[in-house]
Amino acid sequence: MCIPRSSNAAGSERKPTLGFFLQCNPIDVQGNNNGWSCYARATLSILSREKPENDFNRRINHFFYAKENDWGYSNFMMMEVQSSLYFSVICLSFVRTVRVNPDDN
Repeated sequence: MCIPRSSNAAGSERKPTLGFFLQCNPIDVQGNNNGWSCYARATLSILSREKPENDFNRRINHFFYAKENDWGYSNFMMMEVQSSLYFSVICLSFVRTVRVNPDDN
């Protein structure tokens, strides 16, 4: 889940940022999403348009369950500083790599 946001640093003007979150929201065959949980390690990435070594990566480790099903960064990246390396009018590449360990319950 990617969300355009703005920073709210005290005493400064608001600047555009990008929020980037991983959401885990499984639904069982009856249409319920209660009673589940899993632990996940994930890498959230935005790929550079020019050089792979400029890819922007941040990691999360989180225990997901029905009432807390997303985790990530409200301010994943300042958009104005990084825009020339990552953003184009045509395409923006978001990548997430996830390893999940289901809970034993």
